[in-house]
Amino acid sequence: MTAMQPSRVIILVQNVQTRAWIMILAEALRARFSQRVDIVRLEGSDNEVNLFPSEKLELRVFGEPSCGHTAWIPTDKFPTTASLSGADLLVIDLTEGASGDLPLLQNVPAVLPVFHGSPCMRGLLAPLLACQPPHLGIVAVTGGERRVLYGVELALPDPDVFLRVLATVLARTITLLCGAVDNLITGKKLPEPISSLSAELDRGVKRNPARDVVRRWLPKVTGRLVGSLARTEDWCIGYRKAMPASEPPALNLDRETFTVIEPYPDRFYADPILFEHSGKTSLFFEDYDYRTGIARISHVSIANDGQHDEPCEVLSRPYHLSYPFILSYRGSVFMLPETSNNRTIELYVAKNYPHDWRLASVLMSDIEASDATLYYDEGRRRWWMFASVTEFGSSSYDTLSIFYADNLEGPWHPHGMNPVKIDPLSSRPAGPLVLSGGRLFRPAQDCTRSYGSALVWCEITELTTDVFREAVIARKAPSRGYSGMHTYSRAGDFEVIDLKRFRWRRMRKAMPTGHGRLLSVPQRMVGRSGQL
Repeated sequence: MTAMQPSRVIILVQNVQTRAWIMILAEALRARFSQRVDIVRLEGSDNEVNLFPSEKLELRVFGEPSCGHTAWIPTDKFPTTASLSGADLLVIDLTEGASGDLPLLQNVPAVLPVFHGSPCMRGLLAPLLACQPPHLGIVAVTGGERRVLYGVELALPDPDVFLRVLATVLARTITLLCGAVDNLITGKKLPEPISSLSAELDRGVKRNPARDVVRRWLPKVTGRLVGSLARTEDWCIGYRKAMPASEPPALNLDRETFTVIEPYPDRFYADPILFEHSGKTSLFFEDYDYRTGIARISHVSIANDGQHDEPCEVLSRPYHLSYPFILSYRGSVFMLPETSNNRTIELYVAKNYPHDWRLASVLMSDIEASDATLYYDEGRRRWWMFASVTEFGSSSYDTLSIFYADNLEGPWHPHGMNPVKIDPLSSRPAGPLVLSGGRLFRPAQDCTRSYGSALVWCEITELTTDVFREAVIARKAPSRGYSGMHTYSRAGDFEVIDLKRFRWRRMRKAMPTGHGRLLSVPQRMVGRSGQL
């Protein structure tokens, strides 16, 4: 499609009230494009406030989502459509179908969001009440012709509270609308939309009556509140001798074949990364402390006979650390831990491996990136970084962005398609990439139903600075008694995974020493639930 050059971008909203997310959208567009961006209200329509059936109750119980996207704001200070003239406009239609046959839209290109087949946000109710991930589309309409620019499925970290769901969806809508405008103005390449979106647009979505909301939503919220008081998610890690040479997607990851490393009840261990250095195998992992609410990076050594020593803290910061990606580069060992809470991507170098680490460089700032994973392409002599990047308060469960650089220290450049993928099934990184038999495999998390519910293997088929393609080729669910698995790593003669399960809150008691010692639990002593 030929790129267009509009002089103005118009955000068209309803006449009386709209939600506050449009202000963030306008700021994001102004920061990215040179065109003038204006918010204009639809003249002559007195729209009713389109509340979710449970909105007032949720505001009383949970309050307004912290990002502020769902708050209602008046539109009377915005100019009306009567003030618009000229054909060199690009309209973002956020009237939820109220624009109808507006003459303006017959003559200028427009883009609009589609919420699970409906222009109305209430279209989200149907999938949520059915416990299904919602679909979000961005559609371009030009001269009566409709083209799907984006079609994605979304992960929802807090699916039982409609307002929080809406806030997450609106945050992702900002990213996609910016990408859609970029596509129309500059020709930016976009990921292929999901195939089911076109059918949804044709058939629409049946709205659920308010009684269904009460019947199905109240039990979910009640169970959520009671369940959170009684039990919580917990992670542990398990390692084993590496299975005979085979491509990772074919591996059997049954828990019974792993030795589980059990944390004390006041902690959990996750995001394990193995690394071999000077003939010795080290295991680095997130060591989360329930009392402080943040994690540090800890380490154990694994001997050739499979025995491990006690844990040792190797890196801590005033903010949360996790996912300690380890690599060797130019004779030194580096660590790239997740530092998303600090809005940075930080690179550390070992001064006395594996115990002493110093900050070497801040690769990127003002970015909320989770599970940053590096891969060096020997043939092209280029570094690639895969990460789940959060924008505008969106979820990190369903998105993948890529960056590239000629040198590890940077400068790092964003991929031309970022975000290259939005899909809760296979976006968020889950460990180092594996090159096997000339094929490049990327482990990813399945967050469709919940965070880190399973491990997914993708094969990367095309990777350039402006094109990315991969295919899902295998999914590995956790063993019975566990509810998740979201990291895989191998090094030397060993491989490691992490496992999610539930623990009763009464078990969480601080150990006298604060950290305690790492328990090496023989497999015969660990039940199917992973607890002693």
